[in-house]
Amino acid sequence: MTSIGDVEAVMMRALSASEQYLAGKLLGVVRGMLRARISNFDARVVEDLDFAEAATYVEAKAVTRVLRNPESITYETIGPFGAQRSSESASDELRVLDAEWRSLGVGSGAFTIGRRL
Repeated sequence: MTSIGDVEAVMMRALSASEQYLAGKLLGVVRGMLRARISNFDARVVEDLDFAEAATYVEAKAVTRVLRNPESITYETIGPFGAQRSSESASDELRVLDAEWRSLGVGSGAFTIGRRL
């Protein structure tokens, strides 16, 4: 199970008390998202170390995106300098990116075309 420590490792810093509280809540939500889309999620986490590590990273990254930019700022100017974030990384919405779903073996399309046997 993904921990606050995993989120701190991805963020490369310690979380404040309020961030820890929010991260704990968000980790529960993102875990539910993964369980809803991957029917045997809990069994795979127990049985497959590589899958468990990928799931931990995906959960921590999803939470990190919210914690790093809670106001959804896409462009910021400070004096003569400006910085722009992609809309994907700037969203304050808790979500799992298509590439992250693929790392867990889940397709991102609405349907899958397969061969008939």
